Amino acid sequence: MIDCYQIFLFTMAGIALFFYIQHAGKPTKRNKWKFFVVVFLFFLLNYLFLIFI
Repeated sequence: MIDCYQIFLFTMAGIALFFYIQHAGKPTKRNKWKFFVVVFLFFLLNYLFLIFI
């Protein structure tokens, strides 16, 4: 069951990811891996919070 805290967590991570994409621009060859690492870390943090909290 999804409670309000999990919805809040996913929403905040989505907003942070949106602003990161807006700030970083389209991924180019130079910053492509950095871009994917940041996207992966956002969702990894969400997953860890959902497991341990």
